[in-house]
Amino acid sequence: QGWKSDKNAQFVKNRIEVFLNPGVATEGDEFAETHYVGIAGLGEDAAELPVNDKKAGMFGYDRKTSFRDITDGTSNTMMVSDATKKLGSWAAGGDATLRGLTKAPYVNGPDGLGGPWAGGMNVLMGDGSVQFISENIDNGIMEALSTIRGGEAVNLR
Repeated sequence: QGWKSDKNAQFVKNRIEVFLNPGVATEGDEFAETHYVGIAGLGEDAAELPVNDKKAGMFGYDRKTSFRDITDGTSNTMMVSDATKKLGSWAAGGDATLRGLTKAPYVNGPDGLGGPWAGGMNVLMGDGSVQFISENIDNGIMEALSTIRGGEAVNLR
């Protein structure tokens, strides 16, 4: 059944506190939303790419990603980020829960990635650390961080 079906309604309407950013106002929608999205990689079709594509990110629609697939290193790969635009239900899928980088600027830009924080957004990296990414980050570095096997050397520290 789809996420909007009557059979799933009692679950989909439940707000899950860890999916809500305390700095973002929640919408009055009947379905509980999320303020965080998984990073699909680079490009409009990022969520549809196979795991071995150089533009693939941590998450995809039909993609299984294991640690051995992340050849760029887990500390150099974004997994989840703040989102403030294109919000939707945590059960909806699509842009509400998963996004690729499509158009710069990537932080607080048209893709809807960004936070309520001045100057940037928080990102959960593949190693479990949380990094603050400046809205002034170089576009090439942001693109490198969005992929799991792009082969770029990135150092955020």
